[in-house]
Amino acid sequence: MFPSVRVFTGSCAAGGGVLSITHYVNLAIRPRSRALGERALERRDKSAAFRPLALSSATVGAFGGMARSADQSLARPRSYACFASSSTTTNATTTTTTTTTTNRNASASTDHEKNPNPNWEKHQQNNKHLDDVSLALSYRSYGHAHAALDPLQRARGHLRSSRRAPPKIDAKPRPPLGWTDNMTNVNADNLHHAYTGSLALDARAVNDAKAEQWLFQQMERRTCPDRRAKAWPPDARRALLQDLQRAEALEHSLSRHFKTSKRFGIEGSDALMPALYHILKRAAAHGAVSVDLGMAHRGRLNVLVNVLGKKYAQLCAEMEGKQSKVHVGDVKYHLPATGVVTFTAVPNPGDAAPTLLHSSTKRLVVRLAPNPSHLEHVTPLVLGACRARQQVDAPEGAPIDAAAKRRRWAVVVHGDAAFAGQGISAESGMLSRLDGYTIGGAVHIVVDNGIGFTTTPDALYSSSHCASAYAAAAACPVIFANGDDPEACVDGARLCAAFRARFNRDAVLVLRCYRRLGHNESDDPSVTQPMLYNECIAGHSTLPTSYGALLAAEGIMDAETVEINRKALDASLDASRNAQSAFELDDRSWFLERGWQLRALMSSLQPGRAAQERRPPEPTGLPLSTLRFVRGTLCQRVMYRPSPNTFEAHPDVLKFYRENVGGLCTSDTERVDWATAEALAFGTLLLHRSAGPIERVRRHLSMERGNSPADSGDDDDPLMGLNYGAYRVRLSGQDSARGTFGQRHTIVRDVNSASGGCVVPLNEIMPGYQERFEAVDSPLSEAAVLGFEYGYSLVGANAGNHESFAKSLVLWEAQFGDFANVAQSIIDTYVMSAEEKWNLASNLVLLLPHGFDGQGPDHSSARVERFLQMVNDDADHLPGASERDVALIRRSFAALDPDNNGWINADELAAVLGEHLHKDESDDEASNHHGESDPDRAALLHKLHDHFSTKGEDGGLTGNGGELTTFSNMASESGGRIGMAQWMRLMTKYLRLESEAQANVHVCIPTTPAQYFHLLRRQMNRSFDKPLVVFAPKFLLHHRLARSDLSDFTTGTHFFRVIDDGAPGDNTRHLGLHPVTQEQYNLPPTSIRRVVLCSGQIYYALNRVRRQKKSRDVVLVRLEQVAPFPHDLLTDVVERYPNAEVVWCQEEPKNMGCWSYVQPRYAAACIARGWEHRQKIRYVGRATQASTATASLAIHLEEMKRIVEQALAPDR
Repeated sequence: MFPSVRVFTGSCAAGGGVLSITHYVNLAIRPRSRALGERALERRDKSAAFRPLALSSATVGAFGGMARSADQSLARPRSYACFASSSTTTNATTTTTTTTTTNRNASASTDHEKNPNPNWEKHQQNNKHLDDVSLALSYRSYGHAHAALDPLQRARGHLRSSRRAPPKIDAKPRPPLGWTDNMTNVNADNLHHAYTGSLALDARAVNDAKAEQWLFQQMERRTCPDRRAKAWPPDARRALLQDLQRAEALEHSLSRHFKTSKRFGIEGSDALMPALYHILKRAAAHGAVSVDLGMAHRGRLNVLVNVLGKKYAQLCAEMEGKQSKVHVGDVKYHLPATGVVTFTAVPNPGDAAPTLLHSSTKRLVVRLAPNPSHLEHVTPLVLGACRARQQVDAPEGAPIDAAAKRRRWAVVVHGDAAFAGQGISAESGMLSRLDGYTIGGAVHIVVDNGIGFTTTPDALYSSSHCASAYAAAAACPVIFANGDDPEACVDGARLCAAFRARFNRDAVLVLRCYRRLGHNESDDPSVTQPMLYNECIAGHSTLPTSYGALLAAEGIMDAETVEINRKALDASLDASRNAQSAFELDDRSWFLERGWQLRALMSSLQPGRAAQERRPPEPTGLPLSTLRFVRGTLCQRVMYRPSPNTFEAHPDVLKFYRENVGGLCTSDTERVDWATAEALAFGTLLLHRSAGPIERVRRHLSMERGNSPADSGDDDDPLMGLNYGAYRVRLSGQDSARGTFGQRHTIVRDVNSASGGCVVPLNEIMPGYQERFEAVDSPLSEAAVLGFEYGYSLVGANAGNHESFAKSLVLWEAQFGDFANVAQSIIDTYVMSAEEKWNLASNLVLLLPHGFDGQGPDHSSARVERFLQMVNDDADHLPGASERDVALIRRSFAALDPDNNGWINADELAAVLGEHLHKDESDDEASNHHGESDPDRAALLHKLHDHFSTKGEDGGLTGNGGELTTFSNMASESGGRIGMAQWMRLMTKYLRLESEAQANVHVCIPTTPAQYFHLLRRQMNRSFDKPLVVFAPKFLLHHRLARSDLSDFTTGTHFFRVIDDGAPGDNTRHLGLHPVTQEQYNLPPTSIRRVVLCSGQIYYALNRVRRQKKSRDVVLVRLEQVAPFPHDLLTDVVERYPNAEVVWCQEEPKNMGCWSYVQPRYAAACIARGWEHRQKIRYVGRATQASTATASLAIHLEEMKRIVEQALAPDR
């Protein structure tokens, strides 16, 4: 920021309540005018009449503000501003002007007599120009603090303007001071009306001369009568009244019919509706095709109906709780929605007048994001979703361009208390102008009703207004509007939208309004604010009433027509309510339209449908030629830059790439480290399947190096085994580009470049035949950044009917896993529960470094137990056998057997499902399925799709699953009827096969690079989307033994949820044979005395000590996927060792880690197999404690020694 200069003129009357000074300004002088301004101040200091005044905290400023000190701007008063009456102000102005003029003339005459100067007149002219500049800047900087913004006219103490301004500033040309474009011929009354009326501006945080000047011009032009008339012709004002009446009618209808239901109405802040509508309209005018919208509960129901077009009857069904008796994920004012808003005539951005229309029709897709009660946490989610859509619109493989930012907008509606009080708001504002997070600006609307539940502004924030913290973080303007002046609110909305479109920056619109009712409709606000509600609000007219009366008084509409329109809206809503039964789902409809029972049945009724609706899973292993090519190309892009090129990487980075490429270009027996495995996963996900033969690309790379192609395999091998579709990859987090532990180096920087030149090798594998990779070093924020990335991940996974978006692999990496708890509310309300609450899928990956290395309680644990506690499986039953599953299976059978016959007619059910198929296809605008209008019923009854009978390692439970009995076979076995036992068997088996898809999250602790490689590729190549929490290693990143054979990445390999000693996937199996005799290290399975189950890095400590002690009768079994729990796979491994004791070993304390999750599920798996005698599992690990780990390395090593010895100790 530029230095602050205080400009004063006049003198101070001692002991008086009013200062007789001309004006005060806290002015940021630009460098080009700073010197001139300082010289002017020096000349003024020579005269006693022009000495600067040191204002105390109790001194009332000349412009009408209160100064906390001489170095601070106007303090935030404790209530809303209210100027004194016009007569009082005029008298004060006249008196002050006279006094000031007399003092100035007397002083000037005296100085001129004592110091004759031929340039005195020029000196006086410069001083007067400085007066005029500082007066205008006073209004521009602090007018908002004294504007008539409060609809209830609550006073902020006894504030008065001691001197409004001279009647008119002299229009003669003046010397330039940096503000010459409109500093002349400015009427002081126009300044007063422009900045202290019902629309005000605070642009102090903008810090951009062009943007500030544009904002000032827009504000000052509003005072032109001709422009005002063009902006609000009679038709526009009548339409505005109709919008207000429509919003009021909805609230009144809900209040009449649902007296006890919470709806968080919009009464008192009705102007939000037209303001939001006009922002959307302006976005469409500027070329937007979609808007991501976020808002809290206040007014949300009104937006759903009157903006997004939700049926009022559907809302009534939700208000009565009749939308479903089976499952309701969240309250009605949290639910997401998508609507298409059509504008038949939109503003032309090129027109000078703001409401000139052109006739083209614009369609705008508006997506309202789900909102939890954790206020403001939706803000980064909306920004991330908008960023993802912009990336899709950008040229392939290129960064986001200006055209993409024009097409995709974000709008967020806030409450004043949350916007000021929640730190995630400021964090989101901080992201707004960072390259990795910017979306070209978002428009924020703050509904400032002057109260937070029961808390007044005195206790809500210490800053000058509720948006000051966000404005400072985002460097954006704040525009204020009086909520009882709907035209000013719409003007402010237009100004915000225009600013966003012109400058690609955030803009905040604060609607100063009030809350007519309590926080919710059953709350009595007069208990805590009796004067406010009993005197001010009780007698205050509603906005539609007052604005209708205004239009009637001006002859635009007669009062009778206003009343007729109001009654017509009420009658229309009442009529719509009668159709709510169409949105009430009985059990039968719910199961056949929304439940997993539908998917189970559909899989047996139409071949290939599952493959069309849910992409088939793809293998994660790749041919050696592909792996060698990708990694070799990455290294060449760093080590051999095209000539001429002065790029020079850091020696350590060159060594990192050289060693990795050397390991992959010589032999398939070489070992691959963690960072290489990650780069291979990223690189192969980026590449298109149509990338073509390696030979052409290899020759191109060799020509860049100036030599012959390197021998790295069969030259004619194509890039086999790639994905059916390519995927963008986005990695975000603190220090994520390099990696917290120096393990990644996805961005290679030039050591000789002062400007920070860099290379991203993953973006240069095959330009033009690959997607874009982003590695974003985030600011020191967890909550906002994780919320942003979660929103980004939603776009590809939840593409609706209106648009389709390519998927992205989105990863958020915590610097240390311990810091994830700073974003716990995002994890709880979105990552873990959004699918169940709002039916929103996400494939977000959380990389949380976890491991006890003696670094203390804040650098050891990512709190595995917290994530496992939120997994939605039953601890005591296998999938399909829990009480909830059994109840739903029985209830679905009863719903499909309405006559209570005890059986379901298979033929009739097939007909119903066939009709459902056809209905879905005809309703789905984006569907590629084209079923017959009258499908052959016999053709529908066939065997299940192969997808459900070949789950194997990458699917659900295999041991108890098998191939499902086909629907047609079940019907034929019982004469066309399906009984309860058959139905139970079918649905139970389906749930076991689909246990992976039914889980809300997957929690994995990979211990080998190959496992990590397959895990990342599996995340994109599965037939469903689930969040993935990876507890990543720390010291294993550079551990010599924590490497995998290249053969573990090749075709036919995959991710292993459980790794047994010496089995495929075991990266230490090469140590299991004697190097000379080839004898197995472990004893035969029947001679094994102990099976030690473990997860994470403790395996390597156990394995090292086991080999040192030559404990050949102990096997180590790694649980790589903890949730969903692999019941059958784990018991299959344990079954191999019939005489062994089972021990669970972990490095975390007993009340943390995986123990409390694994123990009951292992017991349930044993019971399901009839192993009651083997269900007991012994715990080995740290004792319970409050803190996660010790900060003493010596104590840590002693604890680890004890844990390992106990796990391997001989039987007592």
